[in-house]
Amino acid sequence: MGSACDWLKKKSEDFFHWIYPKSVDVPDCVRKMLERVYPTIDWDTVTFHEGMPWIIGLGGQTAITLPRTYDLHHIDIYFQPGAWDPCTCHGLSIIVHESFHVVQYRDILDGWGLGFFRPFIVAYLS
Repeated sequence: MGSACDWLKKKSEDFFHWIYPKSVDVPDCVRKMLERVYPTIDWDTVTFHEGMPWIIGLGGQTAITLPRTYDLHHIDIYFQPGAWDPCTCHGLSIIVHESFHVVQYRDILDGWGLGFFRPFIVAYLS
């Protein structure tokens, strides 16, 4: 009985993480670097994830920065599996590049909006 419940729990967690990939812990040294490079950003409102959300799929992007769907201010940065690598120069350059998009979101109305209904998205798409 327990194994069937464990299997179902694992499958439901896999499905959830297919939709919403697991967050990764940002090393303190990377956090401090981002705070110095982008001092106006509240990094407690940004989450990094390894894995792309299902809607993006494997479109060829290494990483993407998106507003959180059901939040007014939070930003999520997603990395293809294996692309989250804060211990190399290439990995750090991707982190710094995607973090700049957080600055872009926050430049218009400090990034406030509901999900994808944010001024930055409208400006970016138009």
